Amino acid sequence: MRILDQKINSLEIPYLDYLGLKEKPFSMTPDPEFYFESRSHKKATDYLKFFVSQREGFALIHGDVGTGKTLLCRRFLDSLDKNNVNVALILNPIMTETEFLGEVLREFNIPAKGQEGLFEGKNQAPGMEVVTKKDMLNSLEEYLLAQYRNGKECILAIDEAQLLSNEMFDFLRVLSNFETNKDKLLHIVLFGQEEVVSKLAGQRMRYLSQRISVVHHLRPLSTGEVGMYITHRLLKAGSNGLIQFSSSVVSGIHRVSRGYPRLINIICDRCLLMLYAKSKTQVDQKILNEVLREESICTLIKELRAAPGRLRKGYVIALGITLVIFILFLVFRGKIQF
Repeated sequence: MRILDQKINSLEIPYLDYLGLKEKPFSMTPDPEFYFESRSHKKATDYLKFFVSQREGFALIHGDVGTGKTLLCRRFLDSLDKNNVNVALILNPIMTETEFLGEVLREFNIPAKGQEGLFEGKNQAPGMEVVTKKDMLNSLEEYLLAQYRNGKECILAIDEAQLLSNEMFDFLRVLSNFETNKDKLLHIVLFGQEEVVSKLAGQRMRYLSQRISVVHHLRPLSTGEVGMYITHRLLKAGSNGLIQFSSSVVSGIHRVSRGYPRLINIICDRCLLMLYAKSKTQVDQKILNEVLREESICTLIKELRAAPGRLRKGYVIALGITLVIFILFLVFRGKIQF
């Protein structure tokens, strides 16, 4: 496996060198350095800044798969003044209440009473004190009060919030009860797919949904924003203007992707690979059509567009397999040599 990884990494060098790039401009990883602020993203950021300034309890940012929620989350947290704000980020909320609380303590660097890192229900050495959920709640409350007295805000950001169970939503409501007579001590921001809205609309969640003071629906990019998005990512990757996407291609990408950044990344990355295969530097309509006619890409895009809110690891694996097949095609054509 390690040898295969090394070969794949080595194959990236001629692809990047040929196009004059320092790194991949359309990677699937949420890198804050490549963050593009659309109108909808800017509005979300403005709402979140207002939310923090008002010391409210809950905020919700929701949208379909591939609209950039995770990247927005990381960018927003990175933009906060760390001298005045402490942040805890939970990327995968599928866990028990005790496990979740333990992750929050670790993110805030809070030592729980007793032996740090030993939680109720976990294996512990003989003679060591078990850290209970009550211990951790007390530690968290003491920490939040101390930070509040020092003039600092504490934010708990939860990505993939649609994965939270009903019990965990109830537990978040308990955490939001940490407060003074005037202000909330913990500000909770939920980033999730559209299912989270359905969950919070249920009768059981009415007490929690009533506490959400900021809600924003993250929308896809417009046609004009797609062009700016592509240019922005190319420049961030080190492009000197050599690579060009025609206006008709940009319109075509918007039409096929519906403005979803993740789909835009998939299509654009394939277009760049096609440029390298054909020894060209401009993505024209012919190249785009070739990319969209590839059976694997066509199927992948169709599935992604038809299943908002249900994208999982399988699609990423499918994309990786497609990339390997394309690289083998280049090897066969003599474009790449080991």
